[in-house]
Amino acid sequence: MPFFSLVHGLKAGTKLAEIARKHHATEAQVNIAWLLHKSPWILQIPSTSSLAHLRENLKAADIQLSAEDMAYLG
Repeated sequence: MPFFSLVHGLKAGTKLAEIARKHHATEAQVNIAWLLHKSPWILQIPSTSSLAHLRENLKAADIQLSAEDMAYLG
């Protein structure tokens, strides 16, 4: 389960979906981008069962969350 979901609960899911739509990304990608933006020292180990999901996860590094996005997500 993603750290973001654990911290912020269901309300965050709605916010996460809004930001994902804004960036034409998946919620998982925004979740990873959020963690990368919070701290480059966080080691993320997202699990995946397919090469397609791995590629999707890697694209999260290209998402540039604005200060407004970060404040909105919390």
